[in-house]
Amino acid sequence: MAADLFIVLPILIQACKDLFKRHRLVDDTTRTLPDVIVPTSFNFPHTGKLLSISFILFAGWFADAAVPVTEYPRLALTGLLTLFGSTTAVVSFLLDLFRIPTDTFRLFLATSVVNARFSALLAALHTVDRWLLGSAAILGGRRRSSSRRWIRLARLKLA
Repeated sequence: MAADLFIVLPILIQACKDLFKRHRLVDDTTRTLPDVIVPTSFNFPHTGKLLSISFILFAGWFADAAVPVTEYPRLALTGLLTLFGSTTAVVSFLLDLFRIPTDTFRLFLATSVVNARFSALLAALHTVDRWLLGSAAILGGRRRSSSRRWIRLARLKLA
């Protein structure tokens, strides 16, 4: 409802602590993990912000100034690095960078109410996911991933 991840950070921290309690994993190490990992991950771009990069592709298509496929790596890298800032400023910058008419920016602003709420939902999920992965890595719960296992899994899924 708030459309802002910062407001729900205390709720996410408490939910992460409750998850540890539910699975009986509370000790001196795990007690402080949510207090450290969740606020730290707040500073990095999350999937909600990364999703806004797709608007650049849509705006290019809509304005008949499509971004060529060869420019996708540039869009991804530039978008990722600039998303440490405001999403509105990033979209405006990327539209200008890829020479997409700035009139499409008004469309982004018009849909920003819905986008902000969906982005906050994705951000909360992404924050909890980072906490789970970070906690598992610190506690030694993650196994090393091998390419052979991934290929075998892909073959099973495709078969």
